[in-house]
Amino acid sequence: MGDAVRNRKIEQLGWKGWRESNAKIARGWDLIETTLWSRVPKVLTRVRIYQDSLAISGREIAIVEELAAKGSRNFRLIKELVARGATLVGTEDPRLLIKHLHAVKASYLGQRFQEGGLMRERDEFIGTRINATLLDDETGLLFLGQLHSVGAFLAPDIVQQFPLEENRSSHG
Repeated sequence: MGDAVRNRKIEQLGWKGWRESNAKIARGWDLIETTLWSRVPKVLTRVRIYQDSLAISGREIAIVEELAAKGSRNFRLIKELVARGATLVGTEDPRLLIKHLHAVKASYLGQRFQEGGLMRERDEFIGTRINATLLDDETGLLFLGQLHSVGAFLAPDIVQQFPLEENRSSHG
C-alpha cells in the first residue's frame, strides 16, 4: 500500500507540496530523536516501548526490524531503544487494526467508511494495554500518531509527559 499512499499524496499535494510535507516530517523526527536521546539513559532496562499500529502478535521484534530495514525512522529509533535494553510491547488489538486498514483503503479508493468510534476503541485498547503491562517502577514510551488520544484511558497513577510539545513551544 506504500506506493498507493505516496501516489495519492502526490496527487493531493503536488510534487512541491509532497516534498515539503516530507521535509516537515523529517524535521519532526529530528526533534523527536534529539528530545529522546537527551532524556533517556544509555541503558534502558526499566523502559517499555509502545507503538500505535504495532499489533500484539508475538512477532513485534521481527516487525520492528523489518520496518527499520526499510528505512522507517520511527522503527529504527525503536530498534535502537530495544538494543539498549528497552522492552517492546505489542500495543494494539489486531482486529481493530484490520478494521482501521479497511477504513484507510476505502478512503483512498474514494469510498465512504463509517468510522463508528474506531479510533476511540483503539485508544481505549492502547490505554488498557499500557495499564496492564507497565509496572510501577518502569517508564513507558508511547509513540503515537496525532489523531490518537489515549490519556483518558490511562490509570490515574501514570504520569504523562509530552516532551515533543514542550520542545515545539521552546523552539518555535
